[in-house]
Amino acid sequence: MHRPPSISFLFLLTGLLTFSTLDLASGELEDLQKELQKLKEENRQLKQSLESQSQSIKTLMQRLEMLEKKPPSPAVEKEEEPAMDMGKTGAFGIPSLNLRWFGDVDFRAGGKVRNGDSQPNTFNLGQLGLMANSQLSKNVSVMSEIVFQYKENEEASTTIERLQLQYHASDLVNLRLGRTHTPFGYWNETFHHGTWFQTTSLRPELFRFHDGGSVLPIHSVGIEMYGYGPFSLVDVHYNLGVANGRGARYTDTVNIQDLNDNKAVYAVLSLAPVAIPGLRFGLNGYGDVIPPDPATPARNGNIDEWIAGAHAVYLRDKLELLSEAMRIEHDDKVTSRKFTTWGMYAQAAYQLGKFKPYFRFDLLDAAEADPYYGPAVVDLKRYTVGLRWDLISWAALKLEYHYIDQDNLNNPNAFYAQTTFTF
Repeated sequence: MHRPPSISFLFLLTGLLTFSTLDLASGELEDLQKELQKLKEENRQLKQSLESQSQSIKTLMQRLEMLEKKPPSPAVEKEEEPAMDMGKTGAFGIPSLNLRWFGDVDFRAGGKVRNGDSQPNTFNLGQLGLMANSQLSKNVSVMSEIVFQYKENEEASTTIERLQLQYHASDLVNLRLGRTHTPFGYWNETFHHGTWFQTTSLRPELFRFHDGGSVLPIHSVGIEMYGYGPFSLVDVHYNLGVANGRGARYTDTVNIQDLNDNKAVYAVLSLAPVAIPGLRFGLNGYGDVIPPDPATPARNGNIDEWIAGAHAVYLRDKLELLSEAMRIEHDDKVTSRKFTTWGMYAQAAYQLGKFKPYFRFDLLDAAEADPYYGPAVVDLKRYTVGLRWDLISWAALKLEYHYIDQDNLNNPNAFYAQTTFTF
């Protein structure tokens, strides 16, 4: 039977639609199967997570039961906290201690006279200094410097050169209490008993230590405020202090009992211009009333002491320029006489790798017949030419030639060699 073309076309279209529908259903089935598998995997992971959390909760419950069964610890009375923050910094609450040793061994030929005779050349065991620092809290620290040495009479001595408790409130406000190096300008505030720090073997004549015959009160026992403040044009450094005054002799430091009620006062102001990095200059002042000395007939009354000084230093790259000057006036209240002593030094050095050549000029113009200094302090000019060789990071060798212009010194030439080290 002959079918019309339209009917045949209908059968063909219907077959195509049926095939397409079956194919689409097959694709959707695969997607559903994948989605189901994904859900099963997520369910498995969730089950494992719940089991793990359940085990953790079970463990915590067991620990809690054990703690509830444990008898309570006896109550410990809490100590009253001090007003100042004294937090503990070291292990087990004990502050840590940092130690550093400094030593030197020297050789000298010429330059010393005793009883009118030149001293023979000699090796010299120098100072052995122990410097200790400890940070007690964020703001409080303590430092000490103890020196072991032999004196000229070959007797061994141990001296507490510095011992100070320090409180740091800010860069601008700091306090220290104890025995310090009196901050006369630059040198005495910067260089201490370890010769490894300083370029030269010897300190300037002005700043010799007391056992070396210094005309200045190198050490002070008292309280001092100091600080540093940066400003747009200049950085400011300052020191203000009150301390025990001078002893009966100019080589004494009063550590235990001041000899009168008048306390020494001092101040230092240093400026560092921002426009000239490395430059620092300033002024210092010191005032005291020196008590009488019953052992000296000419010292039966007070002596007013006024010290005024200036300093200028330039430390930049490899260049070192240091200079300080002091005017010391003694006003004898018994005789109404005034005695003025002047002193200064100027030092220049330049670093060339491990080598550092340097030159220094020292001047001391002592007042004649000063009742406090007596005949021991005399005029002096010293010219020093030297070379420092840093053998390793912590040890150096210094070689120096000195020309000394001083009364009662028949040989003005002297040679010094010093090995200095820290460990």
